[in-house]
This record gives sequence, structure tokens and C-alpha cells, in this order.
Amino acid sequence: RMVLITTANTITLVWIARELLYPDASRIYRREHSHRRTPFAGLLIPALIIVALTAAQLFTSAIPGNTLIAGAILTSFLGLFFALLNTNRPYRDIRFLVKALVTAGFAYAFIGIIHKLSGSTDLLWIRTPRHGGASIFGPYVNQNHFAALMALIIPLGTGFYLSENTRQRDLHQRLPRQTLLVFALIVMTGALFMTLSRGGMLALVATMLLFGLLLAAVFPGRHRKSLMAGAALAALVFAFWLGGSRLSERLATFGHLEEDKSVGLRIDMWELSLGLAKENPILGTGLGTYAPTIETRRSDKTPVSYVYAHNDPLQLLTEFGAAGLLAIAACHD
Repeated sequence: RMVLITTANTITLVWIARELLYPDASRIYRREHSHRRTPFAGLLIPALIIVALTAAQLFTSAIPGNTLIAGAILTSFLGLFFALLNTNRPYRDIRFLVKALVTAGFAYAFIGIIHKLSGSTDLLWIRTPRHGGASIFGPYVNQNHFAALMALIIPLGTGFYLSENTRQRDLHQRLPRQTLLVFALIVMTGALFMTLSRGGMLALVATMLLFGLLLAAVFPGRHRKSLMAGAALAALVFAFWLGGSRLSERLATFGHLEEDKSVGLRIDMWELSLGLAKENPILGTGLGTYAPTIETRRSDKTPVSYVYAHNDPLQLLTEFGAAGLLAIAACHD
């Protein structure tokens, strides 16, 4: 944690120093790109409110030590995010970052598929997890976390594909790269469905449906729609080929969720979380205090620990209160 905090703060301080030492360069850039809306307007005030609320929680938190560490991480990465958004960055830098993320996602997916097909319960065939390896997928101990990563990278890669297809008119120049990109997207989609994570599958389907609606409005041409629809169909065929009957059985559980134990545990967590949020409506219980405070409210004797709420807005409401949740929701550009 200290490495993460130190790294984020170092990058943020370098950006602040650059702004102070070379203000003319920043002014020239902003003047040349005055048609672009600056991220300062949408982020500065909510960011300052978040920092102030984090400081106030040190006096109201159920466990001030946990809140100090969690608050340091939050404010550090908030500063890093703010600095990156306001850095003079040409398109090639953004393009490089997206290519790196998509390449990493493809590598994770490929390793995860090979690992799953091998039947190994060791992490990357090397290490045996303390709590068993039934949920391992590739380099991730928890397959749901892997699915969440894929659900973020696949839409990003899809947007990158459309951007490159629009910018490069030469078919012979873009075809090899676009083919590799589509192949990577298909492999990542297959890996996500292979995890059998219902949340990950729902997140990807919902995101891509919204993506399709935006695509229909922005790109009226039939060629791109047909190509993306074909890629989506190929990804689903690949996913069912990999997942087979286990994937079909997992999808069938959507019809009777009330009988699923994991769903019941989540509902219990959400009810307890809402109770905690009602007791601490403004500032919450304190950042980093969810697990210990929720354990004090449990009456069941199951060995499962409620470390997270499995619901980001609800956990934010519990730990950060209504004020913090609204401040984070207000961070937009």
C-alpha cells in the first residue's frame, strides 16, 4: 500500500512542479486547445470535497487507522487521476496506452484459457492458494475479478477499433492490425464467459448493448455495424465452444436465482449494509471499515467473511456516507 501511495503521490507532485515551473507551456497548450472542455471544471470542486470528507472521517470513523490508510490511497489516486487528465497528451500517447491495456488483457485471457483447460488448481501452475484454487482464472485468484477486468478492457478495445477504422482510410494498412485487434477481442470475450461469472457476463452484455445504441447514432454506415455484429457473434460462438455445457448450465441459473446460495449471501450483505448506512447517513462508518463493522452486525454463523459488499455504490454509501457518494458521482467530465 505504501508503494502505491508513494508512486501516485510522486507522479502528482511532478505534475504540480511542472505546472509551477513551466506555466507558459500549459497556457499555450490550453489556448491552442481552447475548444476542448477542461477537466478542471468537472473535477476540481468534487475532488476537493472528497479530500475534505476524508479528513473529516478521521474524527468520526469507527476505525480511524483503517480510514487513514484507505483515505491516503483514495486521495493519492484521485490526485494522480486529476494530474493525468490535465496533462498535455497527444493522440499517439493515448493510443499507446490503449494498445498496452488491450495487449495485457489479451495476454491475461490467453493464459487464463490455457490454465483453465489444463485443469490445474494452482495459481499459474506454481502456487497453491490458502483457500483453494476452485475460483482461479489465469493470474487471478478470483475469477470474478478477472471477469470484471475483461468487462472493462473489451469495450475499450472496441472503441479503439472504431477510432482506428475512422482515422486510417487505407484498407491495406489497417487490415492486419484490425484483424489482430478483433482476434484479441474475441479471445477476451471467450475468456470472460469461460469464468462463468454472472456479474461479468451481465456487465459486458449491458455495456455492449449501450455501445451498440451509441454506435448506431454516431456511425450510421452499415459496414461497421455488420463487422461489429459479426465479431460479437464470433466471440459468443468461441465462448460457448470453450465453456460448453458448464456455460449453458451457468446461464440457466438466471431463471432461479432465489435458490442460489451466493445470491442469498449477497442479499444478506446488502440488507446489513443498508442498516449501517441508515445509522451513519452523512459521513458513513469510515473508509476501509466495511469488513470489521459489518461483522459486528451479523447474526448467522456461516464461515464466509463479508469483506466487500459486492455492490460498489452500496459500499460507498456505507463507508463514505451520502455526502461522499454524491461527491464521487459528481466527478465527471
